[in-house]
Amino acid sequence: MTTSSWRRAGNVGAVVVIGGQTLSLLLTLLATPVVYSLLDDLGLSFRRWRKAAPAPETTKT
Repeated sequence: MTTSSWRRAGNVGAVVVIGGQTLSLLLTLLATPVVYSLLDDLGLSFRRWRKAAPAPETTKT
């Protein structure tokens, strides 16, 4: 391989590393809080639903 081939390979590697770091940043700062908020809202809805649901009738024999 010539020197210019090694440079191109180095440039591609740098782009991959920077792209991976950017993706990691976006997942950490955006996706994680959004998923946490959605799960928290789902849990709150479930607790409200359980509190509002009528108690099952029991029969005494």
